[in-house]
Amino acid sequence: MRPTPSMRWRFLMDRMSGPLFAVLVFLTGWADPTAAAARDLRAAVFVSERVVHVRDVLVPWIARLNEALAGEARIRLYSGGALGRDGEMQWYHLRRGVSDITWIPAGYEAGRFPSTEILELPVLSDDPVRLTRAAWRLHAAGQLPDFGGTEILALSVSPAYGLHLAFPVANIDDLKGAKIRVVNHAQADLVAALGAVPVAGIGANALAESMGRGLVDGALFGWHAIRATGVERVSRAHVILPAGFALSVIAMNGDSYAALPPDARAVIRRESGEALSLAFTRRLVEEAAAAQARVAAEGHGIYRASPGELARIRDLYAAFAAAWRARSPRHAALYDALAAVLEKEKP
Repeated sequence: MRPTPSMRWRFLMDRMSGPLFAVLVFLTGWADPTAAAARDLRAAVFVSERVVHVRDVLVPWIARLNEALAGEARIRLYSGGALGRDGEMQWYHLRRGVSDITWIPAGYEAGRFPSTEILELPVLSDDPVRLTRAAWRLHAAGQLPDFGGTEILALSVSPAYGLHLAFPVANIDDLKGAKIRVVNHAQADLVAALGAVPVAGIGANALAESMGRGLVDGALFGWHAIRATGVERVSRAHVILPAGFALSVIAMNGDSYAALPPDARAVIRRESGEALSLAFTRRLVEEAAAAQARVAAEGHGIYRASPGELARIRDLYAAFAAAWRARSPRHAALYDALAAVLEKEKP
């Protein structure tokens, strides 16, 4: 059968997903942010739409925005890496106008957001909801200066990561020599301190395959995403421990935002901010608890760090935090500001 024009078009679009499509968007001028009000705004996520925070938070949020925008602009979601599968390139794509809105874990951009690193350490608080509220208030006060050229729409601190393994464990010492995927400096330091080997550069979309093929033995990874990414399927055991948090950001290209009519900007501000940030985190917390219950019911090995092991890990993180605070007067001021916000909002 000879291919029809529609078949050839679908074939071309399949081949253009990811980086090639992103380049085409840029070169053809689709990425011109000044025309955002006259056409769709592109919201990009590099993970599947099945991931809980995309399905249950971002998709409904975009629907609310589109209804409230009433035709002044329309947001279209490109999920699963349609505008680029590499998590480390999402900020670059946003700043270059390939996407107008993006979601990205800050730790994927190593060194780009140094003021947010303290939010990944379970030192001043182990409550992701409190940390999320504090993160937004620090941003609103202008104390998180790393996001120039963008409009920040939400900041979310994840529930504590878990350690998901392709082999059984009886205690923390069984991790020695294991290759463990990490996404930020704090995780890498923790894994190394436990005698394992940190491995960076493996995105969420490739993690299950990497574990299944033995390229890594496990991962520090969010409980909320283990089912959608396939990590749950390839894991035999899970370690529950204070493995730190991950800050994620929903940001909009600054030029795209500025080009919108005032009413449209007001709609986006109204539907974003602290409320969106907290909704994002609370949904992750719910899914993380459900995931822990599910893998236990399915017979996966569950190891909870002993009191002695927990104390050892907390001492490590306290040392990381002290070193972070000592880097510069700005780091010290931000650490103290976070402590003050958390103290003021103490339940």
